[in-house]
Amino acid sequence: MGIPVNYLFHLNYLENTFKKKDVNSLDYGCGDGKLVFHANINGYNFKGVDNYYDATSMDEFEQSPAKENIFVISNDGKIPFPDGSFDYVCSEQVFEHIQNLELVLLELNRVLKENGEMLHVFPFIDYIKEGHYGIPFFHWFRKDTILRRGWTFGMYKFGMGFHRKKEKPFKQWYKEASNFIDNYCFYRTKKDFYEVCLKYFIIERKEKDKVLFHLRRKKPNILIKTILWFINRIPDKMTIFLMQKRGSVVLGMKKK
Repeated sequence: MGIPVNYLFHLNYLENTFKKKDVNSLDYGCGDGKLVFHANINGYNFKGVDNYYDATSMDEFEQSPAKENIFVISNDGKIPFPDGSFDYVCSEQVFEHIQNLELVLLELNRVLKENGEMLHVFPFIDYIKEGHYGIPFFHWFRKDTILRRGWTFGMYKFGMGFHRKKEKPFKQWYKEASNFIDNYCFYRTKKDFYEVCLKYFIIERKEKDKVLFHLRRKKPNILIKTILWFINRIPDKMTIFLMQKRGSVVLGMKKK
């Protein structure tokens, strides 16, 4: 089970922030535990939590090689750790699946130490290509409208869309995609997210940090050096805008 490259950024951010590996860390919404597993065998000190809401996700939990370090969030949303347990909390593509944002932020505030840090990567609603089923603007349309179905059908016939199978007709694919997006995704505007989050945390935008991290991992050549030069000189707001439209806001957070 290889570690996804996006998780490497979370570990790099941890080391740059704390100047050491072995601080108490939590992967919120850890899924199958890839980050928890690889972090711990490489000298970090990670726990993971998730709600494992159905049979498929529960199977991920049962089969995870990190199972001994993964814990299940209770039905009331409580994280099963005492107050002030963690120096560092991170998540990757999790916050768009949170329905009760205030409850989650209260819990994260509770388990985070006073001088702790958080890093969360997820999309706001204004990103262009819906990341779970790969249709541009799919998540912008209202439920059960002819306009959404027509637009999605056109994009699907054009060759777009994830989780396609030859034996699965569009009607079945669309039903599954709509069910997931309508019932398990809760995309928010920046304003709506900040309105809740700023009650408990100070937010810092970290999009440029992520872009530079991934560029520096690539084999250096004239193109990469040129892009690095450009990214280092453009305003942070431009990097934030481009990343946000692609689907990834990167938010560093500290307790107020």
